[in-house]
Amino acid sequence: MGVLFSLARWLRDNLDPVAALSLAVLFSFLGIAGVASQDVLSNAVLATLAVIAFTLVRERSAREALKTGVAASTSQLEGSVDEVRDDLRSLRATVEEVGLAVEHVDRQLALLDSLIKPTTAQSVRRDFEHAMVATDRWVYKGGTGTFLRAVTLPTNGENALKDKKPRRITIEILDPTNVDVCARYGRHRAALAPGPDRFGEAWTTQRVRNESYATILAASYHRYRHALLDIQLGLCGTMSAFRYDLSSSYILITQEDGTAPALKAMSGTFFYDSYEVDLRLSFEQSRHLDLAAGDAILDPDTVTESEVRKLFEALGVPLDASFSSDDLQSIIRKALKAENPYA
Repeated sequence: MGVLFSLARWLRDNLDPVAALSLAVLFSFLGIAGVASQDVLSNAVLATLAVIAFTLVRERSAREALKTGVAASTSQLEGSVDEVRDDLRSLRATVEEVGLAVEHVDRQLALLDSLIKPTTAQSVRRDFEHAMVATDRWVYKGGTGTFLRAVTLPTNGENALKDKKPRRITIEILDPTNVDVCARYGRHRAALAPGPDRFGEAWTTQRVRNESYATILAASYHRYRHALLDIQLGLCGTMSAFRYDLSSSYILITQEDGTAPALKAMSGTFFYDSYEVDLRLSFEQSRHLDLAAGDAILDPDTVTESEVRKLFEALGVPLDASFSSDDLQSIIRKALKAENPYA
């Protein structure tokens, strides 16, 4: 059946040449046999030629139609290719514009990251906690270091022990033997918050001196308790309204008022690097204390007034006659049981 279908399809597609060939063969046979007259044969030849001519005309017409169709399809394809090319060019231009826009946004974000950013008072505590997690250093410069005693020193000691890695702690505070600068700082703090503060004390010259001595004691104490802390301490004769805390991640600049916003600059930015250099230069100009001189004096389990006096004498900052037993107890309490001002 398949062969018959193929043969029928072939005959359908080649009907004209088959008819012409059949007529030619038939009348040739009749002519040879002498059955058909000369006139019949002549008419048969003409009919055969007519069929062939018709076939040629139809084939030529089909070829022209095909050529016209191909030309039209080619023209349409060329038009489509041109449209696609235009679309691709438009897309490329759009992508370039987007790329330029993204690059511009990236530059703006990088610029924002390089700036000093304000951070709310509510975020300061969290910022301090994050900064102390994985830092290898801490640089502090400020007044008397209340937060330093309460949080910075013990937390860095605990984290250094947890990481099994040393941390360098650099501290610069007011010189408690410089009565003039302590009096100036006391007046400044009293002007900001007259009367007793949240700890129940008013800011006086004696309180400033006690607070600074407490930080010296706390540095010696935590240096002894946390062997992985390399603590350097310097005393300065000038005061500032700002406090600086620099870690490996960022620097925080705060004020005495715990409700005021702070400033924050990320590591690797221009401002971070500039403040780091400035803090180093400031510390180099301060009066350095050799904390190792007090290692054999303190018993960290039972810190006594006598030990504290001997410690300060060994460090080169002896207590003068104005310090009473109550002052010594205040110094010990502030050094070992300091309260977090941000709590």
